[in-house]
Amino acid sequence: MLDALDVFAVTSRTEGMSNAMLEALAAGVPVVSTPVSSAADALEPLGDGRRSGLIVEPAAETLVRLLADRDAHGRMAEAARARARDRFAWEDKIDCWEALLLGR
Repeated sequence: MLDALDVFAVTSRTEGMSNAMLEALAAGVPVVSTPVSSAADALEPLGDGRRSGLIVEPAAETLVRLLADRDAHGRMAEAARARARDRFAWEDKIDCWEALLLGR
């Protein structure tokens, strides 16, 4: 399903860390989100400045602009995959949990 999307929109007024948003990032789908909890962490620019998504209010105008700008969309898609891989990879989370539970 995510492969069919050009942009993933989080329109919630309140929400914790959106698993659906993280799944979209991992699939390389740029995200446009309202400023809900943890969106800033998930969509923080990469070290080289590339962005995987945008935090805006309201989201509709930004969605229209992003869909029209294929170059920006492509850059954000690459950054989305990199953000998910670098910050939210399961392997890293498992290592963190193991260290915590084993007292390392």
